[in-house]
Amino acid sequence: MRSLICLTLLCAFSTAPCAELTRKDVEFVAHWQGRHKGSGKIGMCTATLIAPRWAITARHCAVKLLGSKPKEVKVRLIFHPHGKKAVKVGVIKACGAELKKKGQAIDIALVKLKSEIRSIQPALLDAVNYKKRMRTKIVPVGTTGGLHWTKAKVASGAAGGKLTVDNTGGSGMKGGDSGGAWLSTNSEGSYVLSGVIHGGTRHGKKRVGIAYQPSYVREWIDNVTNGKATWTAPPASQKFMATASVMGPNRKNTGFWIWACTLGMAPLSLFTVVRLRRYFNADGAKSLLLSSEEHFDTQENEDGASVE
Repeated sequence: MRSLICLTLLCAFSTAPCAELTRKDVEFVAHWQGRHKGSGKIGMCTATLIAPRWAITARHCAVKLLGSKPKEVKVRLIFHPHGKKAVKVGVIKACGAELKKKGQAIDIALVKLKSEIRSIQPALLDAVNYKKRMRTKIVPVGTTGGLHWTKAKVASGAAGGKLTVDNTGGSGMKGGDSGGAWLSTNSEGSYVLSGVIHGGTRHGKKRVGIAYQPSYVREWIDNVTNGKATWTAPPASQKFMATASVMGPNRKNTGFWIWACTLGMAPLSLFTVVRLRRYFNADGAKSLLLSSEEHFDTQENEDGASVE
């Protein structure tokens, strides 16, 4: 009963539908097999297809490919599309995410495949950059021991392009799931890639899972893949901000012209008042004008008295 209540609350947390994940939803997640030609050592990780010839993973998974002797390492990705034979493809190079600040670590890398994969639909990348106090519901997906995922969790934005979850009760993930996917759902209920699994840390008794957001290095991803990766549409709030920034200069120009027109009409208004005073030469007209002026003086006195 308690689990049912928690699941209901978790579904209610997001505006997107809370659909159960299936193998068909994660066909773009691949098992990473790396082998060092000299020592024969095997390395395992996880990667996600984001374009026909590009996959995203953790930078520490591709550290050998990013080293001085990348040809000593042989890496291939193995996809398991639903109801079809496994798709295996080699990796020819890796690119590590550019650092936005000196000394900053961004555990994201892109790998270029030997050939394009057309039988599998690449993952849609989440365009939202989750900052502090922003949250989203995610499902972690890995491939160690076979394609697997955990129950949905609530992830929070953190500094440096990170997403974090509370794993005190257990992460449900395994060694070799680094580079895997944190999937969230968009407004249409489709699963999108919001984070690339980095690992975890411990703060006393509390365990925290960490992933890095592709949106944090979006410009770099678009440059490396030549715009082949597909992103979700920006949220309505971001669209509004973009519209406001475009409309801002127009509003400023409009205000300038209103101010200029008002200033230009001031001498004309003063000239009109003087001419009207000269026109009213009759006693009746003068008394009418004085009566009006006395009325305004009385108003000012009454206002002053009320303030005191």
